[in-house]
Amino acid sequence: MMQRVSEIETAFSRVKASAEKFIGGDKASRDASFEYIFALNNEIGRLGREVPKTMPRMKELQAFVNLITVGLKYDKMKELREGLSVTEESIKALRREFSSAP
Repeated sequence: MMQRVSEIETAFSRVKASAEKFIGGDKASRDASFEYIFALNNEIGRLGREVPKTMPRMKELQAFVNLITVGLKYDKMKELREGLSVTEESIKALRREFSSAP
């Protein structure tokens, strides 16, 4: 399970880097961000399917990722920044939760 969390973290780091470029004015990074979000959602879904008890947490995480998508799609920087922040915190909490699990 920790391997899947690491894969989610890696996918998120690509989303974050690309989205931060977009925030900085690089409009070309928007398309790459959407591709990275797609990959991130796939990793989140995979963990939810493989470990059904995590499904509620994965759905919550995908809702946070949706904030990033909305921010990118509609140039809403507040939602984009908020989405990046809450997604990152949720992934950190996920790592803590699963690293302390028996």
